[in-house]
Amino acid sequence: MRKNISNCLLGFVLILAGAVFAGNAMGWWQVSLFFQGWWTLFLIIPAISSMIRRGIHIGNSILLLISVLLFFSAQSWIPFQILRRLMFPLILIFIGVGVLLHNIFAAGRNPEAPSMASAQSREFCAVFSGREETFPNGELFEGASCLSVFGGVDLDLRGVVLTHDVRIDATAIFGGVDLKLPEGYAVKTSCFPLFGGMDNHCKAAACLGGVPTIYVNATCIFGGVDLK
Repeated sequence: MRKNISNCLLGFVLILAGAVFAGNAMGWWQVSLFFQGWWTLFLIIPAISSMIRRGIHIGNSILLLISVLLFFSAQSWIPFQILRRLMFPLILIFIGVGVLLHNIFAAGRNPEAPSMASAQSREFCAVFSGREETFPNGELFEGASCLSVFGGVDLDLRGVVLTHDVRIDATAIFGGVDLKLPEGYAVKTSCFPLFGGMDNHCKAAACLGGVPTIYVNATCIFGGVDLK
């Protein structure tokens, strides 16, 4: 439904622009689409289209904020010198609010996801470095937390055994997290993307009763999480 609305909005804008240019060419009217700051529409329209198709998130919110501020500056409503000083602080505030809201409401996205309170859950961190970990075949897996900052974490879980639902928190900030998950289990994902995202290449497990589920909660800020 959202995709249809977004396509309709884009189609309407293109038809309107084509009709204006055609009428100008035929001499039926003389309408100019080139007002002060008209170029900001190439940022505003994609931002609104993304909000309609994928919902409101920090990435398209920042894009819309920047494009609207640039439009205000082009209209001389905000001096460019002031805008240049405010742009970076406002982006930082938006990012901070988005991260806080994600942490507050992340549990609500997968309400049945287990907590990370298990003493046997593992933590893997790579800051300006790389880290590779392979779990032995048959080892019991209780969950993990992965953090990559200007680095990479490669976690191979293909040989582990699950006896109940587990949770993996993966955070990639200007870096990447690769998770090789075991087959035969269900996988549910939740992602907070900010100029990044998650790729899920896992094979769908059969929906059999009693099969444990792997819940992957990802935060991607200029980075990515890859599930294999």
